[in-house]
Formats: sequence, C-alpha cells, structure tokens
Amino acid sequence: LKQEPTAKLTYQAIHKALGQLSEQKIVEKDGKGAYRLDINWIHGLKEFGDRVESSYVREHIAHFSDIEEKSIVSITFPSFLHSLYWFLDQMAEDYSRNNRPDVTLGIWYHVWPFTMASEADFKKMEVLMSKGKHYAIAHSDTALDKFFANFMEMRKKTLFMCYDSKSDAACDVLITRDFYIQFFLPREFKRRMDRVFSEWKPGKDIADAYKLFTDEKYPIEVVIARNKRLTEEKLAEALETHFNRK
Repeated sequence: LKQEPTAKLTYQAIHKALGQLSEQKIVEKDGKGAYRLDINWIHGLKEFGDRVESSYVREHIAHFSDIEEKSIVSITFPSFLHSLYWFLDQMAEDYSRNNRPDVTLGIWYHVWPFTMASEADFKKMEVLMSKGKHYAIAHSDTALDKFFANFMEMRKKTLFMCYDSKSDAACDVLITRDFYIQFFLPREFKRRMDRVFSEWKPGKDIADAYKLFTDEKYPIEVVIARNKRLTEEKLAEALETHFNRK
C-alpha cells in the first residue's frame, strides 16, 4: 500500500483479504495483533522449491537399476534433504520395475528425518515399507533420533531399529538388493547435527533440524556401488550382529 498509495482499497476489502489469507494458513497474527507470514507456509514454499529443484536434478541422473554390476557412480546433491528425496524416488522407481526386495538396511549417524518429507513422499514411503522387512542401525540415540525412529515405526511395523554407538559412523549407508549406497556427510554438517540433535527436547519443534537438512552450504556426495557379493556379506553381518538374525 505504501508503494501504491493511489490504490483504491477499503478497510473492509483489506480485512476480508487478510481473513482469507489467514484461513488458508498463509498469514497469522503475532502477539501484538499484527499480521505476518505463517512460518509453516514459508517452510512449505521452501519445500516446494526443493522439490522442483530435486525433480530437475533427477531428470539428469540415471536410475541406479541402470548401473552395471561392479560399477560405481558418484552424485553430489545440494543438501541432505535433496539426497533423501532422491533416494525415495529411486526406491519408488525400483519398486515399479522389480519385486520389492525382502530386506533393506540403513546404517545412520543420526536417524533420517522422514518426518520432513512431503505428503506425496509420505505416501511413497508407506508403499515402500508395506512389504518386506527394513532394518536400521543408528550411531546415536538422542531424543530426536528416537522421535524420527518412532515416527517410522508407528506408521509401519516393518521397520526394526537398534542403536549402537560403536557402529561405523564414517558415512551413512543404505543397502537394498545388490546396491551399496554411501552418503558422505561433511564434517561441519555432522558437528551441527550433533548439536541440533543433542539440544532438542520432546515437545519442541524441529525448525532447527529442518534448516540444517535443507542448508545448501553442506552438499552431500552419494556413491552407489552395484555389487551383489558385497551387499549380501554386509547385510548378513549386520543382521547377525545387531538383530540376531541369520
């Protein structure tokens, strides 16, 4: 209004427009009764931008099922959340191409924040976890680690979690079928993860974690190796050691 002082807007029109924006969760009132943008709407807008960028990146990356046996491919993503979106998309595509593998395994420094996925990705994740068995080993067991883990365990009973501070924390690993996928986290990113995860308390929002996982100062390198013998050995070792399964 300051930029266009001649605009013919009545108080009633402005009040009605603000009411509609408030109903749509685009604006909210602060403690003084003034309107401001809703922080959740801002996060949604940022997520939308991430999804558009991630979709663009995916179009230029071959699906990992196209990787030949005993080959290695490296991809760098702008942020951790980009790499998570990519993995969900890859798994969904793999599900449509092949029968779902009976067992998948994740080895994480901190439990992955699947709560930050979009509604479409929630549905995608539920489909992926609806068959087979899924195991995860987390190096850390903070309250936030358990919050993220409980979220997945409550949605589907096909996930089995354990915590082991002695597990290899050099990089995050995901094993599915004959693919051994490593996610290399920058050292400073891991330091910030430790701080964010250790300071979080139940009932607190996860805004700090969201900022970290979308921060493009920390690109994530993902290395995909297709090696059936390697994945079978690593999977068998982890299941026997941590889950007493042979």
